[in-house]
Formats: sequence, structure tokens, C-alpha cells
Amino acid sequence: MKINRNARLFITATGVSRFGSVILTIFFNYWIVSQGKSATFLGTITSIMYVPNVILSFISSSLSESFSKKKLLVFFDISSFFVSIFCFSFLIAE
Repeated sequence: MKINRNARLFITATGVSRFGSVILTIFFNYWIVSQGKSATFLGTITSIMYVPNVILSFISSSLSESFSKKKLLVFFDISSFFVSIFCFSFLIAE
């Protein structure tokens, strides 16, 4: 079965992005525990990381009909990066 080149690129990019997200989550959890932070702090950071996904899942269908899907994917990957930077800077400040 031959897969379209764009489909292969999309699947590869999505896989790399999700793998990076999982590694980042594991890193944050490990780092918080190794610093001796409380379970409440770990829960707070984890919830901050997942809040954008939960909120945007409710409006994603209307967004995908209104805007280019490629631009939305790029925007949400970039926003995920900035949320991760925010969480990391929050960790460093504590």
C-alpha cells in the first residue's frame, strides 16, 4: 500500500511532537520529585500542562472549519512550546 508523501510527513511530525510531549512530561515529573517538591506542586504543574488541551478540545471543530488546518497545527505546537517554557520557568522560580 502506497502512502501519500504528505500523509507520511504528517504522521512523522505528529509522532515526533507527541514523543517530545511525553518526554517533557516525564522530565517535569522526575525533576519535581527529585527536587523534593510536594505532590500538590506536581499536580499543579501537570494540570497547567494539560489545561490548554482540555479547553481547546471543546472548540476545535469550529476552529478547524474556520482556519487552515496546517496553520492550526503549527499554532498549537508553538503554543504548547510556550506553555512548556512557562511551566519550566515556574519550576525554576520555586
